[in-house]
Amino acid sequence: MDDVWNEDYEEWTKLRAPFEAGAPGSRILITTRNHGVSSMMGTVHECALKNLPSNFEKLVNLRHLNIEGANLLEGLPPRIGKLTSLQTLSNLVLGERSGSGIQDLGPLSQLRGTLCISKLEKVIEAADAEEANLIDKSKLQCLLLEWSRDLDESHSRTREEFDVLNMLRPNNSLKELSIKHYGCTKFPTWLRGPSFPNMVLLRIENCKSCTSLPPVGQLASLKDLSIRGMAAVKNIGPEFYGEGCSQPFNSLETLSFCDMKEWEHWIPGGEFPRLRHLCIGTVPSYWGRYHITSLHWKMLR
Repeated sequence: MDDVWNEDYEEWTKLRAPFEAGAPGSRILITTRNHGVSSMMGTVHECALKNLPSNFEKLVNLRHLNIEGANLLEGLPPRIGKLTSLQTLSNLVLGERSGSGIQDLGPLSQLRGTLCISKLEKVIEAADAEEANLIDKSKLQCLLLEWSRDLDESHSRTREEFDVLNMLRPNNSLKELSIKHYGCTKFPTWLRGPSFPNMVLLRIENCKSCTSLPPVGQLASLKDLSIRGMAAVKNIGPEFYGEGCSQPFNSLETLSFCDMKEWEHWIPGGEFPRLRHLCIGTVPSYWGRYHITSLHWKMLR
């Protein structure tokens, strides 16, 4: 039974009953991304998927690969780039040198929908990130760029990560972007309004070394903006709105700041004409007071 989600114990009892009298040595294989289902079956210890077959590249007609929920996966097998018919790749999990590298994305010109690239700390050379050729993947609508949460202090998080992110510029048609656990002090210049006229959602989370926010006020279509875990940001001012931008955040409806532990000053720089929801949470040094018409204000402690 594949991709099982139902957690109703009574229904499972009825379903399991005919199989309990099976011949010695018989097995029932159940695949699920739900821990509750695997626990409820209670037959043998669950087996978490850590690796895919090493000859995975032979599936040359494969169009959709969804590995959402396979959180213990150590990486994808090598030569994923040979699957040139692939249209859906939920997550490119970067592994060690023996597995798939970010450059394997280059030949996958048919990718569309949502793509997550995780464990970006595995990218050693920025040139490899450039070979991913995200800028030409016009069918992607949502992109998630993630470094691992638990990197230790010995991991170099300076120029290398900046160069990698700089080379991962997506196509101008992108609608949603999320950046998590990025470790440098600043963002590349491509993260500004004129480059992404269709972007409606932006998430920047736990980029704890960044000292300022990118000029996202220039994103003309942006409706939902979430800034979380930016522990080094003390001031928000003109750089946030976009210097020289006459009407910043012209489409923004939802704005959320959370876990901004060093935030002290918010310098006004725009009117937020469409803003309806403003959430500010866990900012002990500063509670913003900023008059905005038709505003739904939430203080989250």
